[in-house]
Amino acid sequence: MELKAFQVENFRSIDQSEWINIDDVTALIGTNESGKTNLLCALWKLNPVSDDGKINLLSDAPRKLYSQLRASDKSTIFIRCKFELNENEAQHISKLRKTPSEGLKFTTVCRKYNGGYTVDFPYEQASNLSSSIFQNLITSKIKIISKLQLLKSENEEKRDKYLTTFEAIDSEFQSPIVDKARLEKCISLLEDLFDEKAPKTSELTKVYNDTYEFISSHLSNVEKPTSEELQKSRDYIIEQLPNFVYYSNYGNLDSEIYLPHVIENLERTDLGAKESAKVKTLKVLFDYVKLEPKDILDLGRTDSEADIDLSSDEIELKAAEKKERSVLLQSASTELTSKFRDWWKQGEYRFRFEADGNHFRIWVSDDKRPEDIELEGRSTGLQWFLSFYLTFLVESKDAHKNSILLLDEPGLSLHPLAQKDLSLFFGNLSKTNQILYTTHSPFLVDSNHLNQVKAVYIQDDGTTNISSNLRANEGNPSQTKSIYPVHAALGLSVSEMLFNNCNPVLVEGPSDQIYLSAIKTLLISFGELTPKKDIIFIPSGGTRGVKPIVSLLTGKNDELPTVLLDGDTQGSKMAEALRKDLYQDTPNSILIVSEIIGMDQAEIEDLIPPSIMKKLSRYQLRSNDPDSDFEDYYAKDLPILKQLEEFAVTNEIMLEKGWKVEFAKLVKNHLLKISRDKISEDTINIWKTLFSKLN
Repeated sequence: MELKAFQVENFRSIDQSEWINIDDVTALIGTNESGKTNLLCALWKLNPVSDDGKINLLSDAPRKLYSQLRASDKSTIFIRCKFELNENEAQHISKLRKTPSEGLKFTTVCRKYNGGYTVDFPYEQASNLSSSIFQNLITSKIKIISKLQLLKSENEEKRDKYLTTFEAIDSEFQSPIVDKARLEKCISLLEDLFDEKAPKTSELTKVYNDTYEFISSHLSNVEKPTSEELQKSRDYIIEQLPNFVYYSNYGNLDSEIYLPHVIENLERTDLGAKESAKVKTLKVLFDYVKLEPKDILDLGRTDSEADIDLSSDEIELKAAEKKERSVLLQSASTELTSKFRDWWKQGEYRFRFEADGNHFRIWVSDDKRPEDIELEGRSTGLQWFLSFYLTFLVESKDAHKNSILLLDEPGLSLHPLAQKDLSLFFGNLSKTNQILYTTHSPFLVDSNHLNQVKAVYIQDDGTTNISSNLRANEGNPSQTKSIYPVHAALGLSVSEMLFNNCNPVLVEGPSDQIYLSAIKTLLISFGELTPKKDIIFIPSGGTRGVKPIVSLLTGKNDELPTVLLDGDTQGSKMAEALRKDLYQDTPNSILIVSEIIGMDQAEIEDLIPPSIMKKLSRYQLRSNDPDSDFEDYYAKDLPILKQLEEFAVTNEIMLEKGWKVEFAKLVKNHLLKISRDKISEDTINIWKTLFSKLN
């Protein structure tokens, strides 16, 4: 199961949040006290991996609802989550619920304050059959009965009996929907006709057998599940829920670890939060070393008087055990040094573990400071990252595998460049674990994937809200402050391009950035694009924002950035103005989508295969009219975005502010999951042509 979206309500500072779509990595940004932690905690308590995530009405319920909830049965829901099932899970649920698996790919799971769950399948298709297939069959059989040649042993009375029965069956199928009760009645009518002595060569017998077999074969398709089977389907979903792991304190490792205390604390259950976090990190460390603290304690102690009475064989055995433990420490030191370099880019660090009496020490050296220094003598950032790294490297292979990781303010003590390394660490970790984290730092906001960023802000009534639309509620000062890290991240991205040899491409809006980033990723994965410089797409906020940002993006050598514009009226006018003014010496740096595709008025959306856009439009544009489908409305060789908007107006579908960005995210997620053979060579050639001009 994969988490796709969540909504929090009636939890701490949150009345009711928006539904928030989730990516492999999702960042929640916002000011202090905006409610970021509350959102993570509500999600954590859907299915916490540890007991400290239990629901606590006193701390979790909003103050204004506490007395009401305390006196009730506590059946109020506080978290709703949408999950996508894999094929095996959907098939299993399909067998239990006796409905097609196509409608069971998504499930909504909610949790109540009393600990109970609700499970729903919002797209489940009722197992009803259209009556038309039965009407066509019965009509044809009535015609056959009327004209067939009777055997000598049969008479017209028998024919009339068949006609009367089949006409009665035909009347049952006049209703547009066929259910189990209707089919069972038809089978009962047929069984009244059954004659054991009827000749097998009879045409009437053949009509009877064909009809009986056809109706019986469809009976299983409308069979209703029992209440026990429905409950089993809900129980199965709860069993398959991913665990949610919440971290707000990673328990930084000390350089000198007093082993007797560690051994004692590992057995205790009454430790405070800070000590528990530290013990947890130590346990991970010893798991990594593959030795128990008692073994390390024994390794570090010198020979005692008790060893005097040992035989030579016992002394030799004890020495061999110590040597093996020493080798394990050396091996763990070497392995940590090697693997740590793949993640931490702020220096070439070497680690050495040492057992010394009652103490276990971690020594660190690097090329600039080759002498061993205790871990505590190095930076707080290095201590934090090592503790964080060990926790996730070791635990993600065990208890955290396939879990969803909720990280509260990770990397606060890290240098900005180290925070960028942490962002890379998240990207790799997300291959096995979805990650949601809160942050204030622009260095932990990926400006290339702003669709992964959600803004948390305080509303006018003092409650918390969250939005995928970073420009939502712009009139609210707290919202403006919340998205400051995004503005800063975009500024940093610009600086990186200027100083790190990147290739900036200015586009009109964030949806354009999302589509083009997806195409770039696909071309690179297909081996069709190997850019010498990374191509980064910068949204300008519309054609009006192009000129101001062009000046910001102009490099130290006064080289103007490439601009890619839609082929609509506004885009074409802006392209003409830029070519006459700023770009009069480099007009080829202004690109228009319609010129690339060869379609008048074409926009960025027209770079995407229409089949994909049409398919996904069903999720974005849901009409109240079941007979109205955008696929029937779509006209080839015309810009698809305008057609989508016209279809919405015609069918009275409300398009919310920012819908284009949300739709772009949906398309991008779909594109990145499909193989090359699902995309035509003509489309790939258009993409290659575009990126050859951008590169």
